[in-house]
Amino acid sequence: QEKDKENLSIKFLTETGFLQELTSDKTDNYTKIEDELIEEPGYFNFDFSELNNEQKSEYKKAFGPNSNLQLVRKYIYVRLHSLLKSIISYKDLNVLGKSLIELEVLKLLKAQRSSVNIECEELIKLINYFKSLTKDHLNERLNLLSELDTHAMALADTKTENITFINPSDIIFKININNQYYNIAKLSIERLKSGLKTGKIESKDEENVRSKSWDSDLEKIEKISNKHGDMKLFHILKQGKENPEMVSNVLKPYVDDLLSLGEEISNVAELQVMYWVDKLSIAYVRMKDYKNASELFERIYKLPEEYWGRSGNSEKKVINNRYKKCLKEVLTKKIQ
Repeated sequence: QEKDKENLSIKFLTETGFLQELTSDKTDNYTKIEDELIEEPGYFNFDFSELNNEQKSEYKKAFGPNSNLQLVRKYIYVRLHSLLKSIISYKDLNVLGKSLIELEVLKLLKAQRSSVNIECEELIKLINYFKSLTKDHLNERLNLLSELDTHAMALADTKTENITFINPSDIIFKININNQYYNIAKLSIERLKSGLKTGKIESKDEENVRSKSWDSDLEKIEKISNKHGDMKLFHILKQGKENPEMVSNVLKPYVDDLLSLGEEISNVAELQVMYWVDKLSIAYVRMKDYKNASELFERIYKLPEEYWGRSGNSEKKVINNRYKKCLKEVLTKKIQ
């Protein structure tokens, strides 16, 4: 499969190639990067303008004629953001018309376990929605979305009374690659204009419904924590090296309950389940119980991205590598 994707990448670069000189990617801050190890873009840091000079240079190579599959994957989310930002902030109708081919290819080039194809599908739907609008309606919508993006930080400051800090996840009007923003981009013109004035997109009734859902979900999570004694669980982790079997016996019911709850509630990121998946999988590996570890990872990977909660790139990478090791051990035993 990887070889097929390599061939597809080479074929696309040779015959078509990525769109060049996206308006959102213009900069003079490129640098020479040959034989240098360039750090990964930060977690959820998809905005090209926020990359350092070395990353910008490598990104330019990734979507130039001399690219390769690994480079494309490294900056694929930055690319999706740049395509969207070029359309909204710069009203680049050339990108609007030609980006669909590129998005279809990026869907196919995604890495195993990546949800890029889902993001590409959602972007394709949004772009097709933009293309269905009349010229005047499209211009008015893009103008409003661009203005909302420009003032997103200030608007976030008006969203909540007595706010003491701004959580980036609360800046809902910032151009972003997620379902929340895709939905915002398709709201009625009246709702978008209201957002400019109030910093909100919800009516009072909708806000109350969301608040009640949030409170209800947190209450259910707290109930599970109390049931299993979350502080007791932290103390048990100290015995992980000496007695991994005991750790796994205690953690497994807790993780199972959290994952089952996650199939029912809306605010799944609040589970913060990946921390416990990490600790339970370590216990399994220490016991050489690769089968249970693999099944645990497979259950996680089938769930929505929100289940990763607040996990950073490094944590995801560690978990993914552990899963590969466990899967390899399971397959080796089957062959033997």
